[in-house]
Amino acid sequence: MNNLNLEAGLATVDKANSLSPEQKDATKRILRAFAGVEQEEEKVYSAGNRFETHGGGIFILARANDGKAVLTSLSDGNQWASPVEVGDRFAVTASEFTKMCGVTGPSNFTRIEVKDD
Repeated sequence: MNNLNLEAGLATVDKANSLSPEQKDATKRILRAFAGVEQEEEKVYSAGNRFETHGGGIFILARANDGKAVLTSLSDGNQWASPVEVGDRFAVTASEFTKMCGVTGPSNFTRIEVKDD
Protein backbone atom coordinates (compact mmCIF):
# COMPACT_ATOMS: atom_id res chain seq x y z
CA MET A 1 0.00 0.00 0.00
CA ASN A 2 1.53 3.34 -0.97
CA ASN A 3 1.03 6.65 0.86
CA LEU A 4 -1.60 7.84 -1.63
CA ASN A 5 -3.71 4.73 -1.04
CA LEU A 6 -3.14 5.00 2.71
CA GLU A 7 -4.39 8.60 2.77
CA ALA A 8 -7.44 7.63 0.71
CA GLY A 9 -8.16 4.74 3.08
CA LEU A 10 -7.82 6.95 6.14
CA ALA A 11 -10.14 9.55 4.59
CA THR A 12 -12.72 6.85 3.85
CA VAL A 13 -12.60 5.66 7.46
CA ASP A 14 -13.14 9.25 8.68
CA LYS A 15 -16.28 9.53 6.55
CA ALA A 16 -17.76 6.20 7.68
CA ASN A 17 -20.81 7.18 9.72
CA SER A 18 -21.49 3.58 10.72
CA LEU A 19 -18.24 3.30 12.73
CA SER A 20 -17.79 4.48 16.30
CA PRO A 21 -14.74 6.65 17.11
CA GLU A 22 -13.07 3.59 18.68
CA GLN A 23 -13.70 1.51 15.54
CA LYS A 24 -12.33 4.31 13.36
CA ASP A 25 -9.14 4.54 15.46
CA ALA A 26 -8.64 0.76 15.37
CA THR A 27 -9.20 0.63 11.61
CA LYS A 28 -6.70 3.45 11.06
CA ARG A 29 -4.09 1.64 13.17
CA ILE A 30 -4.59 -1.49 11.07
CA LEU A 31 -4.27 0.47 7.82
CA ARG A 32 -1.08 2.16 9.02
CA ALA A 33 0.39 -1.15 10.18
CA PHE A 34 -0.45 -2.78 6.86
CA ALA A 35 1.16 0.15 5.02
CA GLY A 36 4.27 -0.12 7.20
CA VAL A 37 3.85 3.43 8.48
CA GLU A 38 5.14 4.13 11.96
CA GLN A 39 2.45 5.78 14.02
CA GLU A 40 3.50 8.76 16.10
CA GLU A 41 2.56 8.65 19.73
CA GLU A 42 -0.49 10.85 19.83
CA LYS A 43 -0.99 13.52 22.47
CA VAL A 44 -3.86 12.72 24.76
CA TYR A 45 -5.86 15.25 26.73
CA SER A 46 -8.40 14.73 29.49
CA ALA A 47 -11.53 16.35 30.84
CA GLY A 48 -10.38 18.92 33.37
CA ASN A 49 -7.23 19.95 31.45
CA ARG A 50 -6.89 23.72 31.23
CA PHE A 51 -5.59 25.75 28.33
CA GLU A 52 -4.61 29.37 27.79
CA THR A 53 -5.22 31.08 24.45
CA HIS A 54 -2.79 33.53 22.86
CA GLY A 55 -5.30 36.22 23.86
CA GLY A 56 -5.05 35.25 27.52
CA GLY A 57 -8.35 33.41 27.91
CA ILE A 58 -8.43 30.32 30.13
CA PHE A 59 -10.48 27.33 28.97
CA ILE A 60 -11.22 23.92 30.45
CA LEU A 61 -11.81 20.75 28.47
CA ALA A 62 -15.27 19.76 29.69
CA ARG A 63 -17.90 17.14 29.04
CA ALA A 64 -20.74 18.49 26.93
CA ASN A 65 -23.33 15.73 26.46
CA ASP A 66 -23.72 12.23 25.06
CA GLY A 67 -20.07 11.46 24.39
CA LYS A 68 -19.09 14.98 23.42
CA ALA A 69 -16.52 17.36 24.87
CA VAL A 70 -15.92 21.09 24.47
CA LEU A 71 -13.53 23.86 25.45
CA THR A 72 -15.37 26.11 27.91
CA SER A 73 -14.23 29.55 29.10
CA LEU A 74 -13.61 29.77 32.83
CA SER A 75 -14.35 33.50 32.81
CA ASP A 76 -17.79 33.51 31.16
CA GLY A 77 -18.82 29.88 30.54
CA ASN A 78 -18.99 30.32 26.77
CA GLN A 79 -17.89 27.49 24.51
CA TRP A 80 -14.96 28.08 22.16
CA ALA A 81 -16.62 26.04 19.38
CA SER A 82 -19.33 23.42 19.05
CA PRO A 83 -19.00 20.26 21.15
CA VAL A 84 -17.12 17.42 19.45
CA GLU A 85 -17.81 13.69 19.68
CA VAL A 86 -14.95 11.94 21.49
CA GLY A 87 -14.21 8.29 22.08
CA ASP A 88 -13.28 8.88 25.73
CA ARG A 89 -13.43 12.25 27.48
CA PHE A 90 -10.51 11.19 29.67
CA ALA A 91 -8.38 10.27 26.63
CA VAL A 92 -9.13 12.94 24.02
CA THR A 93 -6.90 12.40 20.99
CA ALA A 94 -4.97 15.14 19.23
CA SER A 95 -7.32 14.92 16.23
CA GLU A 96 -10.40 15.26 18.47
CA PHE A 97 -8.80 18.22 20.25
CA THR A 98 -8.03 19.86 16.90
CA LYS A 99 -11.73 19.70 16.02
CA MET A 100 -12.58 21.30 19.39
CA CYS A 101 -10.29 24.22 18.62
CA GLY A 102 -12.38 25.28 15.63
CA VAL A 103 -10.96 27.51 12.91
CA THR A 104 -8.10 28.88 15.02
CA GLY A 105 -6.61 25.41 15.46
CA PRO A 106 -4.75 23.88 18.39
CA SER A 107 -1.74 26.19 18.03
CA ASN A 108 -3.87 28.90 19.68
CA PHE A 109 -4.01 26.83 22.91
CA THR A 110 -1.26 26.09 25.41
CA ARG A 111 -1.97 23.50 28.06
CA ILE A 112 -1.38 24.87 31.53
CA GLU A 113 -0.71 22.88 34.67
CA VAL A 114 -2.86 23.71 37.66
CA LYS A 115 -1.60 22.81 41.12
CA ASP A 116 -4.18 21.54 43.56
CA ASP A 117 -5.06 23.98 46.34
